[in-house]
Amino acid sequence: MDQLKSDNINFSNCHCESPGFCPIFGRTMGMHPPDWKWCQNTSIEDRISYYELLCKEEPTDNHKLTSFFRKLKDQNINPRLYLFYYLTMSEKYHLCEKAQEYQKNKNEEIIQYIESQTRFKNFPEDIRILSLGHSKKQFDSINHRSYLQKVNLNDIDCGKYSDNKWAEARAYIASDELLGSAKFVGFTTASWNLKYEPYSRIDEFHNWGTSHILLSSKPEDKIVLCADIFCPCIWFDKQENVLSVFFGKHYEEVGKIFFEIFGYYVNKHHRVPFSNQMILHRHNYETYKTYLISNDIFEKINYFVNKTKKFMRANEEVKYSFNRLHGYVTEMISTFWFLNQDFIYLPNAERRQLWYDHSNIKERTKKWNSTTF
Repeated sequence: MDQLKSDNINFSNCHCESPGFCPIFGRTMGMHPPDWKWCQNTSIEDRISYYELLCKEEPTDNHKLTSFFRKLKDQNINPRLYLFYYLTMSEKYHLCEKAQEYQKNKNEEIIQYIESQTRFKNFPEDIRILSLGHSKKQFDSINHRSYLQKVNLNDIDCGKYSDNKWAEARAYIASDELLGSAKFVGFTTASWNLKYEPYSRIDEFHNWGTSHILLSSKPEDKIVLCADIFCPCIWFDKQENVLSVFFGKHYEEVGKIFFEIFGYYVNKHHRVPFSNQMILHRHNYETYKTYLISNDIFEKINYFVNKTKKFMRANEEVKYSFNRLHGYVTEMISTFWFLNQDFIYLPNAERRQLWYDHSNIKERTKKWNSTTF
């Protein structure tokens, strides 16, 4: 109990407005199991007992998060912004110092905006988030929600761009029938609940703190919710980059070809949505769709893949990723497009440590190439 007193922790009530990482217990308090609900309704004594029990366990990565959140507490940061601070400043997977400095300054602007907004009272009906996938396991991991539409990628008709090599990207230029008349739209992987840490399940979108920010905003506010954010230089960084996974030592040459074809350059460093996960106003999505179509981006991607395939590494890891190279290049395109927009990006997730482990990729890709329904 002395430890509890010295930490000056307030156990009188639950500190978290929604399921997510708890800065008090240093772990995710979610809906499955319903430990967040338990904490909301339990007694002070039970919270203290639970805290003492966790203190006896071996230290984990969550203890680092707890330490980070304690520092924010010392700075009088609003507890409901702890996760926002962590996700926007995390260095776990990619560190770009220029992007970090920009984000630090950008966060001041974003927080002023957040604190000026009024939470909506009723969850709107005009939102549709597409959960794009290809397997029963993916869809079974998502609970039914009125705002979620589970879409089998094999059923999307995009003409010559309907092939699986385009992954989720084909949905961006699909018929508007997928989105109906929704004013808020989302494009997310059906693997969301499998790919990302459980504090931000896609079927708990209505409980996200950021969902209130988006749904209370106007199109001109340019709010984009996403999973994780990275600087686009992650594709070309000298120390560790994504292109080298596919092209090895030829990544710089491939990068030069990319810049020549698409006209993008790493001339600034900001953290932007990654992995093609986005939820935003319909108007802002239409701007992106228009860009893709009017600039023949999919045709340029075809050209880029054909021109660079001679540089592909001939190993097993690349073998299981190559079939989706078109989709990966589309992710590159979207990161650079976002880099050049004056949007507010609000991250909500952190991917699981082993998601891009070779054995995991191999298993996922094997199932993706087979009949899954």
